[in-house]
Formats: sequence, C-alpha cells, structure tokens
Amino acid sequence: MKMPRLLKTIATVMLFCFILLPTARANFGFQVLCKFFASSNTAPTFPNELIEAGNGIFFGTAGYGGTNNNGAIFKVDSTGAMANIFTFNGWNGGNPVGLTLGRDGNLYGATCSGGPDFGGTIFRITTNGNFLPLATSGQFTYFFLFGGTNGQSPCRGLIETEDGKFYGTTSQGGDFGDGTIFSITTNGLLTSLFQFNGTNGAGPSAGLTLGKDGNLYGTTAHGGNNYVGVLTGNGTVFKISTNGTFATLVFFNGTNGSKPMGRLMQASNGNFYGTTRLGGTFNLGTIFQITTNGTFTNLISFTGTNGSYPLSGLTQGSDGNFYGMTSSSTANGTNFGTIYRLMPDGTLTTIVNLYGTHPGVEMILGHDGNLYGTSIDATGRWMTDGSSGYVFRLIFPPANTADGSATSFTNSSLNATRRL
Repeated sequence: MKMPRLLKTIATVMLFCFILLPTARANFGFQVLCKFFASSNTAPTFPNELIEAGNGIFFGTAGYGGTNNNGAIFKVDSTGAMANIFTFNGWNGGNPVGLTLGRDGNLYGATCSGGPDFGGTIFRITTNGNFLPLATSGQFTYFFLFGGTNGQSPCRGLIETEDGKFYGTTSQGGDFGDGTIFSITTNGLLTSLFQFNGTNGAGPSAGLTLGKDGNLYGTTAHGGNNYVGVLTGNGTVFKISTNGTFATLVFFNGTNGSKPMGRLMQASNGNFYGTTRLGGTFNLGTIFQITTNGTFTNLISFTGTNGSYPLSGLTQGSDGNFYGMTSSSTANGTNFGTIYRLMPDGTLTTIVNLYGTHPGVEMILGHDGNLYGTSIDATGRWMTDGSSGYVFRLIFPPANTADGSATSFTNSSLNATRRL
C-alpha cells in the first residue's frame, strides 16, 4: 500500500510529514510525524525533549538552528503540522535543552549555553511565542543568567513543585566546578541548594524527578567514590529535599552501571527506574531499579544485540510496562538505535529498530495513550535525505491483543515494516 506523504514549508523550516501504519493490528505502530531539514540558517535542527500542552499540541526545543545556529522552540500537533515559535541568538541563550509547562500556562526552560557570560540562561515564554517581561531585552525574558559560581550549563529542563518554585541542575560551575542543584522563583530569584564536589557526584546531566514523597531525585554522570578529577568517576543517584537536605543513594562502580545520562522515572509501584550509558556485564549500559531508601537492583545489562549505550531514561506506558531507547544495537546490522519494552518480570523486547538515528531524551506519554519522542542524526551521515532528526509516535496495539515481532525502520523508504 502506498503511504501518503505531505511536504510543507513553515516559515524557514522545510518539514516532511508522513504517517507509517502498523503492519498488523497486533503490532505496535511507528509514525514519523515531522522531520527537520536545515533549509536555511534559521531552520531549527536536532530536536530534543517534548512536552504536551493539551489537545494534542506538543512543544519542544531544537538544540541548533535558528538565528546564528543557537537553537529554537517549536510546536507540533498530532497530525505533524509544525511551526517555529522562537529562535535564540546567543545573547539571549543558546542550545535550549527542555521545556516545562508551568501552572500559569506558560513555558519555562533553560539553555545550556549563551547569555552574556556564556553559562546558559533560564527563560519564560508563552505558548504563542512571546517572552514575558521581568528584566527584558526585546521580547526575551532573562529569568537568570548563569556565570560560573552560581552554576553553569543547565543541560536539562526544569520541574515545578507544590511550593511554586522551579528546580533544576547545572552540569558545571558552582564552588567546585562540578555542578549545582538550584531553585528559582517566577520572579527570577535563584537559590543554590547544593554544590557537587566530585566525591558526592559531578556533572548532573539528566535533570531532576519529583518523587511522590515531595523529594527531588536525580543522577550525576560522573563523580562518586572513584572520582579523581574532571569527567572521572562512574556517577551516582541522589535525592534532595526542597530545602536542600542531600543524600547519595547509590555510588556506581562499573559493575552495577556507569555514567547515567537519562532522567529517573518513578513508576506506579513507587520505585524509580533509570539507565546507565556504560557499565554492567558487557560495559554497554544497564537498566536499574532503586527504592526511595536506596535499595538498588540491576535489572538489565545490555548485550549489544538487545541494544547498547542508552542515553535516555524510561517512560511508563499506558499498558504499565516501561519503554526506553538505546543509541545503538548490533541486532539488525546497522549499529543504530532501538525502542525497547521492559516488562515487570524483567523481559526486555526490542519494539522498533531505528535506522540512522540516535535518541537521546526520554519519550513522553501522550494524552491519547501513545508514546511520543524525538531522535536525531547528530553527524549528518546516515539520514540520506539530509534531515537532522524527527518527531515520532509509538502507537500501542489494541487492547487484549498480542504484539508481533520488532519493527524495522529502513533508511531507503522510511517505512515501518514487519521483521519476520
């Protein structure tokens, strides 16, 4: 059956939208909603984290492209129609890393670089693309400008808590140069809650997760017991209260995992789940479980054939299972990424083989019960149509049916085809 294709140009973005139907009712469906093409130096490229703002409207950031290649903010609906709503110019921030929908209906986020001191910024923007004034420069709101001692390079988005504040991490800076945990009010008042010093962790790059107990949970990609300098150590898992009381829950040692890069997820059973990029039996990454009191269980060591090097964390699907992505796999001969399912009994199944892409951030559960995410081709070598990434939807099988074998995502046709 010939698949429908729709070619659109929205502003300076050439957007290729098409729907890939599941090959059988019992299979998961994989749909590429939007592809990003750098048709000019103002087109957003390399999409990352998504959020849903209701009614099937998703917002996201693109790490590059836009004015002077400093990134942009875009929105896309469930049909794949996309629009660029703001571009960064370096002075007001660069390389945006994530968005949060605040209780006031506005979007809050951070940029990993840019600003007058090149340490990143925190901003607020309406869903129609207008920055709201506190201290302003044109349309842009400088909530906060990072400069080093107060932290540098916030590399994930913010989370909002019951106290009305937003919380986040910086991957560098602070008193010891190893990153910080901070809170910030909607009036732009930033408070440094914790300074990483290497031995208690270094380089948090996954952002924070708000636990059901009101504490914040996160990971550091480096540091810990074997820290001997910058970018050393296997990383940690920590929790911190909103008033700054800090506790390390796990020190990774390689055998139990190394270099966690993805955000933690608290499942409906109350436990947290996460991944490490390296470590485990084959040093290809792991999936782990941890309780709020620090009881740690290594669930999966990736082998290569079932995926390797996960950069993103897990998402609990509408069926109660856990879903995640790896950045490579040897199973289909491409060495590219996968989407996998982890069942509560520990069974890991590859759902989609991705060709030419490297997913790096978590999927989100949409209001329609399906999963949405992004994937990028950071090198430009494999996506032969010249795109730098896309937004996708993973459609769940109908209830009470058994899902089929893995779906292969081929570069030549970009069609989802059943792998027999």
